[in-house]
Amino acid sequence: MPEIGDLVQEDGSFIDIPLYFQIKKDKKYNMNKIIILDDDKARQILSKDETKDSVQVLNTKWKQVSWKFQNDIIHQSQHKDAITGQLELDWHKYRDIRIKKLLVDWDLTRRGNKEKVTDKAIDELPAEIILALFDKYEKATIVGEDELEKL
Repeated sequence: MPEIGDLVQEDGSFIDIPLYFQIKKDKKYNMNKIIILDDDKARQILSKDETKDSVQVLNTKWKQVSWKFQNDIIHQSQHKDAITGQLELDWHKYRDIRIKKLLVDWDLTRRGNKEKVTDKAIDELPAEIILALFDKYEKATIVGEDELEKL
């Protein structure tokens, strides 16, 4: 069993989060739609030769947030309410900062070249992709009710 000291993240130790998706052409609106797949559905589609090429995966690496880092992110996400003078958390800013500070690597390529993880690169990706990645990261790092029942 790991000890509490073993949970301190060292350089090079990251959380691997793959995101499976499909891109479908919507002829009615002349656009590409991104369909996010859960891991089970993706494995099911990937297991069939006739459909496996329809699934794309974006493999990402994330930092596990420390107490200090979390407090810094919260501090950067606060603003003073003009009417009450109280500090309030801006949820959108909080989420944006968490993504940009904790997402450290991916296998994204653009025109055949590996794209570095930068704020600009994150901002240019479709919102569906970034929101799905953030959701998967949050689910991976938070113990849910179903996991508590297994203890």
